[in-house]
Amino acid sequence: MLFIGCDVSKRTLDVSFQQNARSRRFSNTRGGFADLVRWIEKHGDGTACVILEATCVYHLPVSEYLAEHGVQVLVANPARAHSFASAQGLRNKNDKLDADTLGRFGRSLDLARVHLYQPNKKIINQLKALLKRYTQVEKDLQRERNRLEKCTFIPDSDLSARSIERQVAHLEAERDLLQVEIRKLIHSDERLKHDDQLLRSITGIGPTTAPWLLMLLHENRFSSARQLAAFLGLTPRHRSSGTKVQRGQIPNDCDRRLRARFYYPAVTAQTHDPNFRALHQRLISNGRTQKQALTAVMRKLVHVAFGVIKHQTEYNPEMAS
Repeated sequence: MLFIGCDVSKRTLDVSFQQNARSRRFSNTRGGFADLVRWIEKHGDGTACVILEATCVYHLPVSEYLAEHGVQVLVANPARAHSFASAQGLRNKNDKLDADTLGRFGRSLDLARVHLYQPNKKIINQLKALLKRYTQVEKDLQRERNRLEKCTFIPDSDLSARSIERQVAHLEAERDLLQVEIRKLIHSDERLKHDDQLLRSITGIGPTTAPWLLMLLHENRFSSARQLAAFLGLTPRHRSSGTKVQRGQIPNDCDRRLRARFYYPAVTAQTHDPNFRALHQRLISNGRTQKQALTAVMRKLVHVAFGVIKHQTEYNPEMAS
């Protein structure tokens, strides 16, 4: 296996073959991707694996192109790559050194235990983009509402308040339009439409939460419910050192806004579903806090959702028992 480190920036790709000390810079364009594939074929022997970091959105086009042209791609967590560089005692940093480090990092991994990048279907990418935009509008709407509230304490701010009210009305209309677009996109695909109905058969999962689960469950990244729960930060961590023991800590190195979307569904599930309520009450009686018990309900909800889609069957209350 030939491991190739690739440091991605907005305009360029710095690539390093550490095995033979070769390095080169390509443009972060489709033409540059084609040059990179030809360069790999020319200098590489056998199967190649390109290791790059997740860099906002700049790594996505090259990852898609390489995967489509038979090159294995590993999108590394930047925090793990940084920790690896620190453990190696690497103090200096530039694009070429970062590419070298990513190549070393790739060779230290067991590829049988990591998830290689796989392109999503076009409709899943469209759903993901719509949900991201929906989140952006939600955040902007909350900011404007906060500004409007503060205007009540500012003397002679009527004109500013009316401006904010117009912006709030516009953002609310855009949010509602995005909700319609998301529903139309889901109903345009028979598989997504069917899976949406399966998910909404689960107590607590409604039209607001189901699209997020559809996006996660149809991405080519999770082979088990445990992986999905860990990705969402719903798997407690246990730490012990000598006599110091910390159990049930909820990790924060995850997308906390995405995890928060399952809070109210979990509250609804443990309120209205006897099996989820029994789980919650059992943990409380065993000394767990409300937060720990509700996190367990969120985790169980994700496990049930994964099982419903995997087995293509509607929710059975026994799934949560």
